[in-house]
Order: sequence, then C-alpha cells, then structure tokens
Amino acid sequence: MLIKNLSKSFDGSVLFDGLSYELDSGVYCLMAPSGAGKTTFLRIIMGLEHPDGGSVSGVGRMSAVFQNDTLCGRMGAVANICIACGKSEYKAAAADLLRLGLTEEDLLKSVDEFSGGMRRRCEIVRAMLAQSDTVLMDEPFNGLDSACRRQAAEYILSRLGGRLLIMVTHFRGDAELLGAKMLPF
Repeated sequence: MLIKNLSKSFDGSVLFDGLSYELDSGVYCLMAPSGAGKTTFLRIIMGLEHPDGGSVSGVGRMSAVFQNDTLCGRMGAVANICIACGKSEYKAAAADLLRLGLTEEDLLKSVDEFSGGMRRRCEIVRAMLAQSDTVLMDEPFNGLDSACRRQAAEYILSRLGGRLLIMVTHFRGDAELLGAKMLPF
C-alpha cells in the first residue's frame, strides 16, 4: 500500500498533514491521543471518507474491525461471519469462535445476547476469515481482558498469512502482542 502526502482537516483544525507510508505485508500500528485522526485515517483508506489532499493506492480487498460494533444483532455469531465471508467458511468460523473462548451454547444464541467482549471476538474472526489483502483494525481488543487479548493476538497472527494489517490502538501492549511496527503519526 502506498500512502502519499495524505492530509485531513475538520472545521479548520488539522488532523494530519503530509502522511506518507509505503507498507508491505506485516503488522503496523498507529498510536496517538484521542481525537488525533487515527479512525479518520482508517476511514480514508477504506474509502468511507475523503482526504483533503494526497492519495492512497494498492489497498486491494479489505476487511475490518471497526471501533464500533457492526454485527447484525438478531443473527448468530457464525451467520454474522458468513455474511462477509460466505457460507463456505461456516465450519472455520465455528471452530475459530470456539478457539477464541466462545462455547457451543454461545454459537446457538443471537449476538444480541453476547457481552461486548464476545461480540468483539466475532468481529475479529470475521475480519480474519474474509478474503482480503489488507486488514484494518480500530481498537480491536476493546472489551477483552488480558488473557483474551493474548488469545486474540495469537489468533490474528495465525490467520494473517501474507496480508497487511494496520491497527489503531491507545495501548502499546496491544501493538506489542502483535509484534507491530509503529508508524509515526
């Protein structure tokens, strides 16, 4: 992925100006205070927001874990994953959810009945099973305790393959769990 001279302002306040990165496969992390524009940066990469200047190229197919929950509440966890990944991933989705600490009983419930951490694990599995070249994650470990964070990080790394992962977080420990290279922001 090539990011050249990216800039964005809101209401006359500059979020970032002149960001340039050349990123290959691997794990990269952006860390900055709240309100610095990290989520906006990811939204620009996804095409959900337009930059004031600069360009993004070479993204390819994307999957994402958004900062806010994006699951369909009345559906089950596996069905939520299969919406994005296709029915052929049914068995992998169920196995991966069990691997991340959900139970067989949990797989029979709608995600409306899940805790925030359980929902987060579903979103991580969905992003990692989706056919993508680039994975974007905005605070992926929110709602997870330290043991679940380690487990989720191990899972992400096991499913990453040769893809590019860009993660946004406020916690250096999260970046360290993934062995992420820090991007200046």
